[in-house]
This record gives sequence, C-alpha cells and structure tokens, in this order.
Amino acid sequence: MAPNPSRSLLAPSPALRAACAVAFVVLVANLFWLGAKPFAVGLLPPPWDKLGHLALFGALAALLMIAGGGRWPVAVFLAVCAVGVADELFQATLPGRHADWGDLGMDALAAALAIGAFAWLASKARDG
Repeated sequence: MAPNPSRSLLAPSPALRAACAVAFVVLVANLFWLGAKPFAVGLLPPPWDKLGHLALFGALAALLMIAGGGRWPVAVFLAVCAVGVADELFQATLPGRHADWGDLGMDALAAALAIGAFAWLASKARDG
C-alpha cells in the first residue's frame, strides 16, 4: 500500500512542526524586512499583487497548521490575519507604499482557503 502523504499532516513529526514554525517566522520577518526596501514599491502591479498575497498568506496559514499539528484553526486564521493587519499598517508608513483593504481581504481569504484545504486533506486521510 502506498503511503498517504496527507496522513503526515495529521501527525507531523516534532522536527517537521519545528521546521514549519521556523519557516513561518522567517517568511514573516522577510515580509517586513524586504517590504521596507525601495524595490518593493510596485514590485507586483495590480491585480497581480493580490495573487502574491494569496500565495504568501496561504503558505503562512499552511505552515502554522502543520506547526500546530492541525489544531487551533481559528487561532491560525487570527494569527495570519494579524500579520496581514501589521503588514498593511507598516506599509502605510513607508514611502511609495500604502495600506489596502483589498490586500487585507486577500490575506484573510488565503488563510481561510489554506485552512479549509488542510481540513479537507485531513478528512480524506481519516477516511482512507
């Protein structure tokens, strides 16, 4: 029988959980550090910037879901949204950047989609 990769998401090893937590912190730190650089202004023009938010914040939610062993989806959603709020507030202080409600909405949507995908994979792993 072939191994089911989604089963490892339900019970990730301590090493995988730690690696995902570290990756989350590194991505968030780079979001703020690189976002403050002059090249970040207009890096992804609209509407492509929304896809960037979808990818990054979806990845952040997935990393936290794995780091938490699939528990606390509401806390993961709120944590990812808090990063999104902090990012938009930070952008409002930078020359050439601005806060955008659409970006924040995309961050929340990305978190919800990633958490939903995780829950779907977990249910498939339990069923089969």
